[in-house]
Amino acid sequence: MTEKELCELFYENLGETSQLKKIKHILIGISQAKKEVRLVEIIQNSIFNIFRDKSGIALSDTFILKLALTPSIFVKNYSLIDYYIKELHEQIKNIAEIRINKISILPDYDKMELIQSEIIPINTQWEEINTLQQKLIQSIEIGNSSIDFQNIGNTSRTIMLKLANKVFDPKIHIPEKQDIDITEGKFKNQLHTYIDFKVSDKFWGALNTPT
Repeated sequence: MTEKELCELFYENLGETSQLKKIKHILIGISQAKKEVRLVEIIQNSIFNIFRDKSGIALSDTFILKLALTPSIFVKNYSLIDYYIKELHEQIKNIAEIRINKISILPDYDKMELIQSEIIPINTQWEEINTLQQKLIQSIEIGNSSIDFQNIGNTSRTIMLKLANKVFDPKIHIPEKQDIDITEGKFKNQLHTYIDFKVSDKFWGALNTPT
């Protein structure tokens, strides 16, 4: 018998009750006052489910509290999950007349979708660009807020700017249209011009020209 089946046998799932929502609100307030930013993030991104013991063994009502946490937040805080469980247990004991026997924090698997693809960096001769690619991939994997996505955009632009500075030579890579701005910082135009040159007859002609 699995752990889930045992839980269903001995405990009744009460879900996220109105009382539990109030407790959750108080927990957020306490954690904010204590400047525990990560614990606030965990509480805000969790679905609280409470289970009541129905075995009849306990003399009074006892409960299990299970937090279904957004997967990316779970991964980010994985090393401190046990600490936050103890912290939540202590806080609930002090603010609520409810006997929590056990608290667990697990990923909310309903929010996960498996995609048969993997983002891998393209290894270049420039270590700085390789490092930035790794940083970008990690940010994409754990990003879940508007600030995270802004940082992803900033890192992407930094990679393209640094790559353009490495490969683009204004003396060689000349755009066909005179109105294309290839001055410093115009990395998109620089990269497009560089690619156009690489696939053009000029490039292949230069390769075949005797030195």
